[in-house]
Amino acid sequence: MAAPTHACAGNGGGRPRAGHHSGSIAACYTDPGAAESAALAATSATDNCTGGITYSASLTGPCATDITVTAEDAHGNSSSVTYSTHVDGTAPVVSNVPGSMDATLECPDTGALAAALAFEPSATDDCTQPPAPVLTADDIVGTGCSYVRTRTWTFTDLCGNASTFTQMITVVPVVKVSMRVLLEGPYEEATERMKDDLRFDGLLPVEQPYSVAPFNYVGNETASPGLFAASDPDNAIVDWVLIELRDETTPP
Repeated sequence: MAAPTHACAGNGGGRPRAGHHSGSIAACYTDPGAAESAALAATSATDNCTGGITYSASLTGPCATDITVTAEDAHGNSSSVTYSTHVDGTAPVVSNVPGSMDATLECPDTGALAAALAFEPSATDDCTQPPAPVLTADDIVGTGCSYVRTRTWTFTDLCGNASTFTQMITVVPVVKVSMRVLLEGPYEEATERMKDDLRFDGLLPVEQPYSVAPFNYVGNETASPGLFAASDPDNAIVDWVLIELRDETTPP
């Protein structure tokens, strides 16, 4: 973009003639200084007088940005050219709280697993439209009904700034036992029932009582107080029972 030149005389002279820049500067920069340097490098000018040309650059702000490069000769005459780009050094912000989509599932709960796998995080960006999540890693450690699946999404904005979100799905094997137990102490042969004296006297706790020595059980099972209200012979609560399952290689 050039203005007409004039003959050099005294301190006068014509404006420098801004040459055509070769190609375009990049669509985005993470640093304002890098954007200005690119615009300066892409600009050249000629002058009809001697004394050298000085180049300077200024930009309008972050995000969508206009960079104006000005060429000024020794006499204060100037011309300028403008480049349009983006300046953004901030990564997208993931909307989901870390760990909020982690899950521990019982195998084979296919419904819960499908729900966990249907999840997809989201993010916002300070300059551009919300970037789409891209699943960049999906790793499984373990096999069968005992494994940990770690999925990682990456959000990348126009300038290449990136953020990630990770979901961890832990699948654990579950042994379910259906049994009927007769406790020898409370059992009465005459009625073929077990006595519920502990329940009747209010001696049964609502929390499992085996967390102390010698049992040292770490479970947190509780019973609804309403269960202890049942008094009919077929459904009255008799006592808490701790059942331990062992495999064949574990000593008793």
